[in-house]
Amino acid sequence: MNTLMLPLDGARLACDEDGAGDPVVLVHGAGTGSAVWGAVPAMLAEDHRVIRYDRRGFPRSEGTPTADARRHVADLAAVLEGVARAPATVFGWSSGGNVALALATRRPDLVSSVVVLEPPFHGLRRPRNGLIPALLGAKTLQVRGRRREAAAHFFRWAGVRRSGGSSFDDAPAEVQEELLDCADAMLAELDPHPAGVLMHHVKAGDVAVCPVPLHWLLGEDSGPWYEQLHADMQRRIPRMRTVRIERAGHFAVLDRPGAVVDAVREAAVGPTRGVGETDGRSPR
Repeated sequence: MNTLMLPLDGARLACDEDGAGDPVVLVHGAGTGSAVWGAVPAMLAEDHRVIRYDRRGFPRSEGTPTADARRHVADLAAVLEGVARAPATVFGWSSGGNVALALATRRPDLVSSVVVLEPPFHGLRRPRNGLIPALLGAKTLQVRGRRREAAAHFFRWAGVRRSGGSSFDDAPAEVQEELLDCADAMLAELDPHPAGVLMHHVKAGDVAVCPVPLHWLLGEDSGPWYEQLHADMQRRIPRMRTVRIERAGHFAVLDRPGAVVDAVREAAVGPTRGVGETDGRSPR
């Protein structure tokens, strides 16, 4: 694996590159650095050139944490131009999916396909299933100086399972620590901002007409909010491919890495079943 620091305006991004073949770029969420992809990068690197990076303000990169999603979109474009150096499959998890969607609408020349895992796209416009109490609880703990507790509070809500409990509490202790180490960057992204991480400055109509193939992954055990956000977009983009990952929650990359990798691989080579919905079952 090759690691480099990509210099940008006001930051340097830590990028890991492994494998050979067509490029796949991984974009992590608001509460996670690149270390929490689990086995996914190594599995994808068996037949693709995999690039994962820590976004601006996250642990291995330099730069001030920011809620301005436009900055994160510009950084992703720089990774694609400076590291991938070819149109890539871009896989965004959680709010990383928002960044991937926005980039595809602005620079479709850099993207061969987009895969998103439960992005909170326009999430504040649909503040259901306890989102507002979760945000207020996290910000209250932050104001009291309890930043790691604030991050854990929000992670537990974001990772809630239909079957009970939370993906955050199910994660190994070392993964939980990595998540809590991202508390400052995550809480910054939760701050109100006109172009914040929930992507209200990107129009759903722009995503709908984007020519880049879109693949939307859902964990069958995730909280209902992600299903509702997906349904809103499915009505606008009936051509997008939906993959449901069985026995997986919002942290599907840890719950079912093989099924997630299979979905990304299929997106990278083009659909073999046609447009529609698949069940996310995997022999892995």
